Amino acid sequence: MADGFPLETTEAGGSLRLAWDNRRVPKDWFSAAFLVVFLGLWVPATVVATGVLLGELPLFETAFLTFWCLVAWLVIPLILYTLLGRTWAEWVEVLAAGVTVGRRGLLAPGPRTFPLDDGLTFALGWYDDGTGGDSHESMVTLAVVRPGRFGRRRHLLGYWLAPAVKRAAFERVRAFAAERGIPLRTAVFGTLPAA
Repeated sequence: MADGFPLETTEAGGSLRLAWDNRRVPKDWFSAAFLVVFLGLWVPATVVATGVLLGELPLFETAFLTFWCLVAWLVIPLILYTLLGRTWAEWVEVLAAGVTVGRRGLLAPGPRTFPLDDGLTFALGWYDDGTGGDSHESMVTLAVVRPGRFGRRRHLLGYWLAPAVKRAAFERVRAFAAERGIPLRTAVFGTLPAA
């Protein structure tokens, strides 16, 4: 974390590794606050819907509340799992052969390696799904984008990082790939907020 760069940087043997602990780096607090407020409203509504479902109701109301409860009780653990990511340590490693993304922590997914093929892109910004219009997401993201069977597939990293830290990580990876002649495409989607 020298030179004011908030991520641990290691360059060795032709590779660049950026690592960070989500508990210690500048974070995007809006996303967490939104999820906590949403969860605070979602859980009571789901508990009430479940309680009402246990009573005598006409068929339409029973079907609606059953659907609500099935979806709602699946969404709650997903939100909690997303918030759990704030406690993980993450890293991205760029090599001449590909990009590896990893996480450590409770229930964290294992590392994934993406080979440098025809469509691998390291991207930053307001990702647009390509459908046109105002279809971009609500926050700046850092991602590895690759072609898939049904369009582009993204693997997000640094979800909780503050936008300025995401930008710094992106610039560090872009500069490293250019210096070493690594054919990793980079892309910035949308107009980024001022640094």
